[in-house]
Amino acid sequence: MVYMLFHNKKSMVLIGLILFVTSCTNDADVINQLCKKVGQPSVKNFDTLTQKSLNQAYTKLMNSCQNSQVSKTKVAYNFANLAKLYLVNDLNVTAYQLFQSALEIHPNHFAWHYLSGIAQERMGNLDGAIIQYNFCLLYTSPSPRDRQKS
Repeated sequence: MVYMLFHNKKSMVLIGLILFVTSCTNDADVINQLCKKVGQPSVKNFDTLTQKSLNQAYTKLMNSCQNSQVSKTKVAYNFANLAKLYLVNDLNVTAYQLFQSALEIHPNHFAWHYLSGIAQERMGNLDGAIIQYNFCLLYTSPSPRDRQKS
């Protein structure tokens, strides 16, 4: 409908470019806000190798947040990778928060919903876990075409 208001191709291209730049700016703003919320829990009680792995993943995430050349998908994966390490080491609250940040950037990644559900379950929030697990069912349920007999 917006394009009908303009009669020449230059106007249409200009409007398309403005919409594209606006959407990119919004993505960058969202990523910046999510990155500002990232906390780093104490890892002093972990062995040296685990501390090193957690610190490297945290640094990689922070570097990707600060680099405008990194795609939003890559930033989302860096959130999720750090979250997985936290989940494995029973830092469930922080893992859950990081998975939610990854899902805010890339909402259709069902594995992150599942892992977020595990974090919720470990925190004792079974209702929250069920919600996350239900997202997985939405993405993995067979389509009507899959259910048809040959």
